[in-house]
Amino acid sequence: MMRLLNLTANPHPEGNRIELQWVNPAPERYADVQILRSDNTYPTLVDGQLPAAGFIGTVTTAALFTLGLQFTTPLNRRLFSTQLREIFSQNNIVFSPAVTIQIETAGEKWRIVEVNQLYLLVKQGDHLNVYVQPSTFSDRQSLQGETVYYYTLIPSNPGDYQFDPHNQVAAMATAPYQLGGQMYELLPALYHRYDTVLPPAELAHPTEPQWGQLRRFLAIPGSQLDWIYSLATSLLNLVQLDKVDGRLLPLLAEWIGWQTNYRQQRGVDNQRNEIRQAPYLYQTIGTLPTVTTTLNRLLGWENRFWDNRLKELFNNVVLSNRPEQLNFWALTRLANTWSSLNKPLSLDFAYEGRAVVAHQKDSQEWGLFYHTQENERWAIWYKTLSTLTLALEPFITDLNRGLISIQLQNQLAERGWLLSDTAQVEVQSLENAWWLNDPAAEEIYFIQKENNQLIVYHWAPSQPLNHSRRIDKHPTAGYCQERLWVWWESYDPLTQRWRIDYLTINSPPGSGGVRGGNGDWSERQPFTANPPDPNEPQRRQPWLALTPDLKSFWLFWLEQTAEKSPWQLKYQFVEPTAVEPKLRVPTLERGNQKKLEPTVKPESAVETFPEPGPLADLFALTLPDDSLWVFWARREPNWRWQIVYRVKPKGGQWDELKLLVTPTPDYDARELTAQVIDNGAKIELFWSSNRSGSWSIWCGILAVATGQLSDVQMLTSNPYSQHHPSPITLESGVTWLIYRANDRVFSRSPGGIETVDFRAAGSTTLDLANSTKLSLQGQWGDFQTYTYDIGQPGQRTASNWYARDTVAIYLTSALQNPLWYQQDQLWLTSTLQQFLPIQTRVVFALEPILNQEFVYTYDFPKQTPQRRLEEFWDNQLYPASQDSYTGLTDNFTDAAPDWIWIQALPGESLPQSNWRTTVDFNFNPNELSERIHAARFRTCYLGLTAGGFQCGNN
Repeated sequence: MMRLLNLTANPHPEGNRIELQWVNPAPERYADVQILRSDNTYPTLVDGQLPAAGFIGTVTTAALFTLGLQFTTPLNRRLFSTQLREIFSQNNIVFSPAVTIQIETAGEKWRIVEVNQLYLLVKQGDHLNVYVQPSTFSDRQSLQGETVYYYTLIPSNPGDYQFDPHNQVAAMATAPYQLGGQMYELLPALYHRYDTVLPPAELAHPTEPQWGQLRRFLAIPGSQLDWIYSLATSLLNLVQLDKVDGRLLPLLAEWIGWQTNYRQQRGVDNQRNEIRQAPYLYQTIGTLPTVTTTLNRLLGWENRFWDNRLKELFNNVVLSNRPEQLNFWALTRLANTWSSLNKPLSLDFAYEGRAVVAHQKDSQEWGLFYHTQENERWAIWYKTLSTLTLALEPFITDLNRGLISIQLQNQLAERGWLLSDTAQVEVQSLENAWWLNDPAAEEIYFIQKENNQLIVYHWAPSQPLNHSRRIDKHPTAGYCQERLWVWWESYDPLTQRWRIDYLTINSPPGSGGVRGGNGDWSERQPFTANPPDPNEPQRRQPWLALTPDLKSFWLFWLEQTAEKSPWQLKYQFVEPTAVEPKLRVPTLERGNQKKLEPTVKPESAVETFPEPGPLADLFALTLPDDSLWVFWARREPNWRWQIVYRVKPKGGQWDELKLLVTPTPDYDARELTAQVIDNGAKIELFWSSNRSGSWSIWCGILAVATGQLSDVQMLTSNPYSQHHPSPITLESGVTWLIYRANDRVFSRSPGGIETVDFRAAGSTTLDLANSTKLSLQGQWGDFQTYTYDIGQPGQRTASNWYARDTVAIYLTSALQNPLWYQQDQLWLTSTLQQFLPIQTRVVFALEPILNQEFVYTYDFPKQTPQRRLEEFWDNQLYPASQDSYTGLTDNFTDAAPDWIWIQALPGESLPQSNWRTTVDFNFNPNELSERIHAARFRTCYLGLTAGGFQCGNN
């Protein structure tokens, strides 16, 4: 694509005229610019050609004159020589001393900048061409006043039209109301009689040469008044969807809460249509904000007895074509403590498939590649994670208060990270860390306090890797020889065949990681023979395992040699080298370009993995000793999934099959990923298992030498399904764990009403082992699906819930009065019908009051290893006369509110073995003076009375 610079469009003061201006950065390649115009949307090419309607002209940027190559040296030194100045003077171009020379490409292209004038010097063969910029075009073809016109500029060569959505501009044509003439007519006739001084013919008005000096003078402010009056008149069209400027449509959409679709193929006319139809759409689906606002108003904002939560039950109706939608969520590990973001990392959903991480050594950027659905087609997308280091002050003070300072906004803006309205940015505080969620910009920040510095991690918005009519899924990526490789499986719906495609990008050290040095991805290439074989086998699900030196990699894939034959895992050792284009397998060349080609050596022939059939959830990695580890999941005879692996030592053969854990009939384990730790002595494993009932993320440490799995723990513990973990360990020691889950998503409407989206839960079969999910039945958080409840016999009552037209209102009353509940339910039912669509039903549920009580699970939380509190009770009774009580003291200060320090002096008959303490496990009674038992660390004794001791409970 060819992008024009400084493109502007402005109405001319004379009216019915628009002036276009732009800078052509490459006139030597695309000298012609085709101009298209429309009055309702931005025109585009039709099948790569200029449309029949809308073309209004062509502007050609031709060279003014040429220069010899002897000026190349002073231009490279940014010297404006006297001889060069004289040549420009001979062509009626005079420069001031403030002229500057800018080098665009050394030895090839230069810019001479003089105030608002730009001259472009381009080397062409044995001379230099001089072009003047900017280019202009005056549109006077049948323009109507107060009408917005949309222009698209197409740089071109004969038959080659370069369309770029950035080469589009719009402007409103003003109307000539002749206010200058009206002011002239208001003057006394005496002024008209003596206004006879006419200018020379060359200075006369082009259309009114008989105007006198006074009339010509009034034409100057008159044109500006025409311009102002025309702009003021156009304000009447701001709410007219057919006439309003398309650039203002997003503002109209914001008024009604409609999200504008900015994709180019939609066009301004489609945006108008969406806004026009949005109110009718809201009448059907804008239910929750309407009901929530109405309930708050009816129940009272202050001192109300009821609290309410709403839920649309159409997500609880089972659908056979709605599987779980797995969005991206994230965990972070700081100082061996895992924390989670209460918002999804990305809503780019998929039904299966892990995300892969690519990171170049010594780079401060990480890439996350995955597949998701775009325009009803699966494609490869990616996100980037970048870092920024800041001083502690003056930022940490505001962060500790949950605020974002202006200084922090400025520092992020210098990096190109722009926060939207800070009032909408959500701050989630952790220990020495903070999450920042910017829902408006769809960006997430993680700030960590480390070594008297703040390290900011920024997740950029998602962007597509490429566009294709094919179905692209299951990417794998990695850096090899300072080049990023991305491989994925691709399905052609026309031929109904699978193949593996890939592309690469140059990325020298320090060039920006995923974006690369020049930001130019190569064209996608098929992993196939050259020329292609019509009987070539199908290939899919590639996986790339880099060698420790990052100079080669192992490539795994599934291959089917014939129709209906079983899929078999193949692998090959690939060592890319920079060579001239040759016909090899696989090849990377395209045309006559020099590409980095994987050279297939004789010892790296395609081999077959020593396991039959397709292997599910394949994962492979190499260790520093060049051993190759391959993990996958297989079904055991009891139909449970278990993780197995095999190891190939350097230069050796594959060893025997090993089980990661002992098979069990109770749960499954699959979808493993791993990373090497402790210099290759251990492998940290992450996998998904339904060991706790629902699918959760687990982790453990595998010792390389012994094959023992230890430190197994569950990282996620909610009833939703968590799958496909992908770890990212940063240089600062922070570990990100990206995984997919069908968890609910909380959001706020423009009116500040919090809504919950359960759509990602999908429709699944009933799992009797998932007791946590089953216990939610009938509650607000229930995401199990049920068949459509039609009632009996065909009549639905308040007990018939699950239907697409039903809204459930969960009420919590501070009074717990059944009579009041029934009265308010009848009152609310009749009132809400005035605000709901006629087909919407309302059902009510009374939720019990939940009184929060804090439970302390650890004593000394920062101590390693942590110790859990013991649970016990003492039911022994002793006569009050045998014990004495010294009274309460509060000489100490505890961090927890409403707690005091209590001391008790037991009598002789109370043996020390029966003393109870919850925290001070190392307490030795013999060391206490006067046999005073100090009860500390959030400890409370109940049932104590002065002069006696009946019962002690810690």
